Amino acid sequence: MKELGSQLTGFSHHHSLALFSMERVDDTNPVPAPNDRQLEELTRLRYRRELRIDRRTVILEVSIIVDWIGVMMQHTNGPQLHLDDILEPLEPRLNYLLQKMTDLRNEELADRRREQSIWASVA
Repeated sequence: MKELGSQLTGFSHHHSLALFSMERVDDTNPVPAPNDRQLEELTRLRYRRELRIDRRTVILEVSIIVDWIGVMMQHTNGPQLHLDDILEPLEPRLNYLLQKMTDLRNEELADRRREQSIWASVA
């Protein structure tokens, strides 16, 4: 068994030297990669994407709450409150959230175009 182990060790060592030879191989092309500035921008774009996900989640939760209020109002047995009476004071805030969702979507599209541009310039 010891003999087999020494044979394998010799085999590995011999081949690893051949694999990592310092000789230049003809007809090689470098692998395209982003430069430091591009990597920093790609990182910034990824971070912005993560923030958008968090902000979008909060906004969507608000819309779920508004829907839930509507369902509750339809099934109320007590004094009839109208959904409009509840939502009217919230309307400016809901419009603000709708604008924020639109802004997030526009930011997402711009960031996606920028990321595609960076990768196109790398290739």
